[in-house]
Amino acid sequence: MNENLPQPENAPIYMDVLTDFGFKKTFMNPKNKSVLIKFINRVLERTGESEIIDLVYLPTEHVGLDVDHKKVVQDLECCTQDGRHFIVEMQRAVESDFRERIGFYAFRASIDDLKAGERYALKPVYIIVISEEEVHKGFNNILQMATIRFEEGNERFLRYPIFLILELSKLPRTHERSMLYQWLYALANLGQWSQPPQDTALMDEVHPLLEAAKIAILNTVEQKQYHQSLDEKRGMKYAFEYKMQQGLEQGLAKGREEGRQEGRQEGLDEGIEKAKREVVQGMLDLGLPWDTITKVTGFSEADWIAKHP
Repeated sequence: MNENLPQPENAPIYMDVLTDFGFKKTFMNPKNKSVLIKFINRVLERTGESEIIDLVYLPTEHVGLDVDHKKVVQDLECCTQDGRHFIVEMQRAVESDFRERIGFYAFRASIDDLKAGERYALKPVYIIVISEEEVHKGFNNILQMATIRFEEGNERFLRYPIFLILELSKLPRTHERSMLYQWLYALANLGQWSQPPQDTALMDEVHPLLEAAKIAILNTVEQKQYHQSLDEKRGMKYAFEYKMQQGLEQGLAKGREEGRQEGRQEGLDEGIEKAKREVVQGMLDLGLPWDTITKVTGFSEADWIAKHP
């Protein structure tokens, strides 16, 4: 029997699976392989005979080809008996080299498959990214698919790899009935639920995920590790917000100085307003949610839309 840490009233009963510990404990645990298989089938829209029925977990760390080459450390990699590779990455913030990194992961998986003397036949490689931020701007679909194609026409240059980007920041506020939506809604929110969801359709579809993510099944050591991982995630968010706040203050100071040099209050106000707009636009470009933008800048989504119709 597991010993449990005392929980405050109305505390979440499920792990936040977007933390490092929550993701690994939920999706990388062989006991929960069926949860991972069901999730991948939903992402790929596999049903019936095309469904994936079994997966083999692969090492998440790959050494370089030699000491001078980069080592690869992934969140999760698995494959099917017929050689299809699935790499699942949990992405909190989109770094400048994000696309290059997941591309490197994809081709690194192909390198492991090829044996001496074989033809260059790349096995199917799917990169599934669960992102808390916007990756592909200007499009509202939660699931974005990317492939390598010719610039003219729509023909693929390579059949694989296939990149499947799940952008949680684009989840619609209105509840949808699609099975993929049910999964993504749960992934984005179950770390905040103090009781099982009341929607029976949601409960039925994501029940295996909820069972795998229960905090109560963790022993005392694991619960401490989870809360440490949760604190690290919060710390990263707070540090980012602080950095953005510093950037805003520096921008405002620059705007005030420009206004003073012009010697007019009008110039001062324009400089401050310009600095705020630049910070808000930069945060939007990073795909940050409006609650974070409002907290840092004071600009609400309604204010922004009114000034940028």
